[in-house]
Amino acid sequence: LDAGATVTISGSAGSILDVTLGENRTGGGQYLRYAGSDKAYLIDQVIDASPDLDKWEAKSLVNVKRDEIKEVETASSGGEKFVAKREKKEDPLALQGVEGKGKVKDYAVRGQEGILENVQFTNRIDPGNEAARSALASPDVAKVRLFDGRAYEVKIGSVGKDTSEKHYLTIKGDRGSATLDSAADGALSALNDLTTKWVFE
Repeated sequence: LDAGATVTISGSAGSILDVTLGENRTGGGQYLRYAGSDKAYLIDQVIDASPDLDKWEAKSLVNVKRDEIKEVETASSGGEKFVAKREKKEDPLALQGVEGKGKVKDYAVRGQEGILENVQFTNRIDPGNEAARSALASPDVAKVRLFDGRAYEVKIGSVGKDTSEKHYLTIKGDRGSATLDSAADGALSALNDLTTKWVFE
């Protein structure tokens, strides 16, 4: 532990975790010591104290449960559009109208119910990135309205094919008529702050 790394995780109220990590134990696990304590503890997992931001960053953008979605309006880059909505949370989304040449399958409508469920990214990308700009030059767009009054707009595009294909998205939230608690309001503000600075792979 004398040569271990010190890790401090802070919150708005100050430090919430301050520990010194020992090297990985040969037999498995790792020793650690809390700041201000003279005792060491053996844990069965290993904590990677890498300074690489990518290993620590929360990758979740938004997580809206399926039954919170009231209406979805989609427009593909190919010109097809459809609207699906429901009056009650327990009802399935039902197709309301279609524009364009394509036919909308039932599974495509049902799939929209989970469009905002546990949306995570792999990498944050500068909006000026050539691949991201190309992917989002003509994106698929989904406008999602929730029962509580919130609304989200998701834009998704891709470049490459097969194993080299990459998908990029932007997503914006709007409070609309919703009355949000502090956690939900903070999450929406954080999302919009991120999406003004980054495109997500």
